[in-house]
Amino acid sequence: MKLPDRIWAWGNHCFGAIINANIQERSFRFLEESIELVQALDIPKEDVLRMVDYVYGRPVGQPDQEFGGVGITLQLLAKATGRDLNELTEEELISAWTRVEQIRQKQLTKPVRANVY
Repeated sequence: MKLPDRIWAWGNHCFGAIINANIQERSFRFLEESIELVQALDIPKEDVLRMVDYVYGRPVGQPDQEFGGVGITLQLLAKATGRDLNELTEEELISAWTRVEQIRQKQLTKPVRANVY
């Protein structure tokens, strides 16, 4: 099974199909992980907030193009920092299967969640 399908199966197991497929919830979790990544790379909060204002001050993009842009940009960022994104994703998925209950509990404490709980 391909990596995206294995990740989807894990998400269904961990969160349930309704939450896993909720676009608002997945968007919040993606945003959270993105912010955590730039925080881990020492990007100041002030710069992140300025970038939010910049993005929301521009016209809305097209989802398909933005998905592609995210993929390319994340691969470039990983490579620029000497990391293999595919390898790290595989390792995180293996780890996530061992922490399902912890992840479920943490999910309930998120400050912003979709209205599906």
